[in-house]
Amino acid sequence: MIPDFINKKKLYKFTGPPENWVTAIKFMTWGLEEKYRNQWKNIMPGDIFLMHSTSTNTRVEGAISAVIGFGIVGINPTIKNTPLWLEEIEKNINKWPLLVPFSEIYLFSPYFENNIIPEPAKNNISEITAVSLEILKNSRRLSTIKGFPQMGSFSSVKPEVVAQIFSGITKLFVIGQESISSDYIPTPLLKLDDVRDQNRYGTTLQNLDVVKSKTFTAKGSNYSKDPVLLERAERAHQTTLEKLMNIFKEAGYNTYFNKHVDLFATKEDKSFLFEVKSNENKNFLPQVRKGVVQLFEYEYFEIKKFQIENKTKNIIFKNLAFSTQPTNIEYANFMNTLNLGVCYFEKNNLKSIGKQVGTNFL
Repeated sequence: MIPDFINKKKLYKFTGPPENWVTAIKFMTWGLEEKYRNQWKNIMPGDIFLMHSTSTNTRVEGAISAVIGFGIVGINPTIKNTPLWLEEIEKNINKWPLLVPFSEIYLFSPYFENNIIPEPAKNNISEITAVSLEILKNSRRLSTIKGFPQMGSFSSVKPEVVAQIFSGITKLFVIGQESISSDYIPTPLLKLDDVRDQNRYGTTLQNLDVVKSKTFTAKGSNYSKDPVLLERAERAHQTTLEKLMNIFKEAGYNTYFNKHVDLFATKEDKSFLFEVKSNENKNFLPQVRKGVVQLFEYEYFEIKKFQIENKTKNIIFKNLAFSTQPTNIEYANFMNTLNLGVCYFEKNNLKSIGKQVGTNFL
């Protein structure tokens, strides 16, 4: 049986010697050659990649050809112009300029317990070798994986191959970014045709029980979960978003989302920006305060950029949508003074509290 999260993702394998994987883990990125530029452009946040470590063309004695883990593609791919990997540094070349950022890595071995990852340098070969052998300990040899694509350093992988590897693993050791960046980094809006698309592009798997049941955080890891993506995983949040999306699609709107924006619906004459909040646990005020900032922030950084790129100037109505009816009417009225709407669903009917902000088109 193939887990849903595998079926919803695009799947790849990256291939390289173990010393390159040590550097990739250290800097949470992988590099591709220039010849893969067209394919590199199509790699999206949330895609899954298998980490194939080779037994050839390596400095590591005792290396085997095996899958050492898998990872999740993060946001903001970049192009480097200086050496990063050991071979590049020694030859002073830029062999792998196209960088693929990682948001999470799941290794099959506990790896370096103190989280000390050696720099890619010739005088660190012994340390690099030690770490390489550690992450190879519980790896899956290629000879045991049916259907694994063995040609090329980068290729797509069939879902049944990833499911085969995942089902045979009992422990996953998660590594993530050392900290969540405090910088606001706008990301392109993506077409939202199904609420499950948000999982397709989600850059964490920590909201999935099938993954959490196997996951351990290695000692010394500074892994931190993404609160936005975990919030989106809540059932109430998903249900509310799906109802909103269906209403606007039936009304002929194009619907979008990204890492920040829950729902942006747009048509010729007007657009709607929604931040969806679950208030199942009587947390209305904290959710409202956070949501107010998010709506203005997303409008300024994300939506204005989208309108410029698409040459549209239609009016934007900003709304907070709750999973249940809020009881604090006075705070809803306060939001109205900021020209923000407050709405919720009564069964499948969208209701507004206080002054309606644009949603009266329904």
